[in-house]
This record gives sequence, structure tokens and C-alpha cells, in this order.
Amino acid sequence: MDLATTVERIQQNFVISDPGLPDCPIVFASDGFLELTGYSREDILGRNCRFLQGPDTDPETVAKLRQAVQQCSEVTVRILNYKKDGSPFWNLLTVAPMADVVGTARFYIGVQVDVTAETGQTVT
Repeated sequence: MDLATTVERIQQNFVISDPGLPDCPIVFASDGFLELTGYSREDILGRNCRFLQGPDTDPETVAKLRQAVQQCSEVTVRILNYKKDGSPFWNLLTVAPMADVVGTARFYIGVQVDVTAETGQTVT
């Protein structure tokens, strides 16, 4: 079984982005991610994942994400994201570098968990 087939079988909501390309675009999205967000692969491949942010996304949380990527470190945040239809959801997002043998980030993986129900907060 090759890597692509293995990745496709993972039953999680995640994307993989490539920091070696301009603006660190998404190069793979799991079926779970597509179901969670309502986007198609055609909608998102080649785009930076900031399209999930919206008017009420906390800029400090976004800054934490950017800092972790710049420092090539793992981070977990709770961030308000938006689906394709515009509906918001609380996303427990973990972003982690996938580094080569010398420690250079070759890809980033972002794993999303919809925690809207667990937050007890209403989102509109």
C-alpha cells in the first residue's frame, strides 16, 4: 500500500499543506475535512487554509498559528472557523510540522475537530 492510499484511509478531518510552495497551500484534504467544511477538493486544493477564517475569528488565535508555523512547532488552538455555507463552528485545530531528517518542515498537517457542541457557546 502506498502513502497516498494510507493517508486517504485515515478517518480524521485533516489537511496537508506545503510550505515549500508560495502561501503554503493545501495539497491534500481528507474526506472528513470536506464533509466537515462543505468544500470540495476543487474548492480548496492550492489555497491557503485561511479561507476558513471569518469576521469573528480571533486575530490573536490566528497569530498563535502563524507563530508556530514560523517556528516549525506544533500548536493546538480553539478557533472559530466557517464552513462553505457561511455557518461558523468551533474548531479544535492542531497544526504540526512533518519534518525531514534535518528538521526542515516539508509539510504541515492540520487536524480539525468540531467542538461546537462541547463549548457550550452558541455561534451565529
